[in-house]
Amino acid sequence: MDETEFFMIDFIAYVTAYQKQFACKFTFRSLLSAFSDDYLLSYLKNPSVFSLALHRPPGEGVLYGLEQVEARQSFFNSLSKLQRLSLIKEKLQHVSLWALFSDHQSLSSLCFSDLKDVYDIGAGHSVYLMHFLSGSFVLKQESMHTHCFMTGLLKALGWVYLESYHLKNDRGAWELSEYAGPFTLEKWLYQPYNSVTTMLVERLARHAALGDCIGRGDRHFENYVFKSESLVPIDLCYLFSEYHEKWVMTYTKAGMSELGVIQAFYYEPDKLLDAVSVFFKEYSRVFEDFRSQKQIFLSVIEQYFKQSTNYNRYVSFLEHRLTHPHYLASQCRNYLLGFLIFLKRYTYKQLMQKVVVSSPDVFKNYPLLEMYYQADLNRFSSFFLLDEFERGNLLPLIDSLAKENAVSSVDLFKHCDLLCHMLRSRFDVS
Repeated sequence: MDETEFFMIDFIAYVTAYQKQFACKFTFRSLLSAFSDDYLLSYLKNPSVFSLALHRPPGEGVLYGLEQVEARQSFFNSLSKLQRLSLIKEKLQHVSLWALFSDHQSLSSLCFSDLKDVYDIGAGHSVYLMHFLSGSFVLKQESMHTHCFMTGLLKALGWVYLESYHLKNDRGAWELSEYAGPFTLEKWLYQPYNSVTTMLVERLARHAALGDCIGRGDRHFENYVFKSESLVPIDLCYLFSEYHEKWVMTYTKAGMSELGVIQAFYYEPDKLLDAVSVFFKEYSRVFEDFRSQKQIFLSVIEQYFKQSTNYNRYVSFLEHRLTHPHYLASQCRNYLLGFLIFLKRYTYKQLMQKVVVSSPDVFKNYPLLEMYYQADLNRFSSFFLLDEFERGNLLPLIDSLAKENAVSSVDLFKHCDLLCHMLRSRFDVS
C-alpha cells in the first residue's frame, strides 16, 4: 500500500472523529454553522478545494472567536505530518504552484522535497505556514498584489517589512510572504510577561498615520506581527477605500484600530491619558513627515498601479489626505470620539463577562450575545459592527441580564464615566 492509499482509507473515519470533537464549537445556531461531512470530505479528496473556510452567511456581520479559529485549523493540523504534506502537495500541484516557484528567481529553490512541514494558521479560512529547509513562508489565496505594494512602500520609507511575492496563473492568484514568527500583536499582548509601553504606542501611531494615508483597512491587532522588534502589517486586502474614514471609526469604536491598545490602561486613568497624548503626538509628527515625503508615495503607487484603472483614484486619495489643511485634526478628533464610544462598549464587555461567570448558560436564548462573547474573548475587541447592523439593543439586554443575575454594574459605569470625563476635559472633545 503506497502513501496515497494509506492516506485515503482514513477519510471518513477522520471526518467522523473531527465532527465528534469539534462540531459543538460552532454553536451560534443560525449565525455560524458547523462544517458538513461532505464539505470536509471534499477538502480532503478534491485538490481544487484549496481552503477550508468557516461557514458564515455573507454580509450579515457574523463574527467568530478564537475557539472557532482553533477548531477550523484543527481539521488540517490534527492530521499526521505525512498526511499534511501529502494533502498540500496535491493542492499545490493542482494549481501548478510548484511551477510558479521554479519560474521565480527568488523562489526557485523551493521544492516539495525540501518542504519539512506545513500547518494551517489562518483565521476564517486556510492560510498555510510552510517550513522549507531554506526558510518558512506563508501562503494564501489572494487576487490583488496589495502585499507587494505595501512591501515596496515600506522599503521606500525605510521601515521594516516582510518580503512578499504575488503569484498568478490561469488557476488563480496567491501571496507568498516571509514568516515573521508565531505571535501576532494580539497574541503577544495576552502573554503574561508582555505589557504596553510608550514605544509600542508610538509604533502603532506611526502605522495608524500610514494606514490613513493609503486607506488601509482591517487594522486590528491580529493583522500586525513583529520582525526585528518592529511592527509589520499583514493581511493587506483593503487599500484606498472610498469609505476609509467610516471604517476607521467603526474599528475604533470596537477597540480594533491602533488607538485601541490604550485600553491596557483602563484602570490607570493617568497612564491612559498620557498614552493618548503620546499616540496623537507621534501620529501627528509622522503624518507631517509624510506630507514632505509625498513623492515617495506617488512613485510607489505608480510602480504598482500605473496600469490599473484605479490608478488615478489612488493618487487622488493620497493627495487629498496629505494636502487637505484640516484632515489631520479631523482624523485625530474622530479617533477620540470613536475611543469614547469604545470605552462604553468595553465596560459592557466586562459586565457581560461577569454575567457569564454568574450564569454560564445565560446565552441559551441569545445567539447574538453568545457570538459577541466568543468573538471578544481574549481579544482587545468589543462589540464590532454593533451600530452598523443596528444591534444597540444588546447593551440594554446585558443590563437586564445583569439585574436578573444580581450582578452589579454600578462601579463599572462610574469608572467608565470618569475616564470619559477626563478624556473630554483634557482633549477638549464635546
